[in-house]
Amino acid sequence: MRIDPVCKANLNEAEENNTTTDYKGKTYYFCCSSCREEFLKNPKKYVCNSWWQRFLQRLEKTNAEEYGSRGPSCH
Repeated sequence: MRIDPVCKANLNEAEENNTTTDYKGKTYYFCCSSCREEFLKNPKKYVCNSWWQRFLQRLEKTNAEEYGSRGPSCH
């Protein structure tokens, strides 16, 4: 069984062959074409494998929400 990296849906064998894409030598399976298109917009967002990468992504998102594009400032 495969899991759609975008919506985290469990895919059965019939769905696995429906919509796929290859990224950095690995095949990713999607439940629908819209999930595939979302993945292709920013694959790094969905391929993040290590806990450290996930932590850094959350930190970046939190900083962007808190400080905007200017980032934190001490003054």
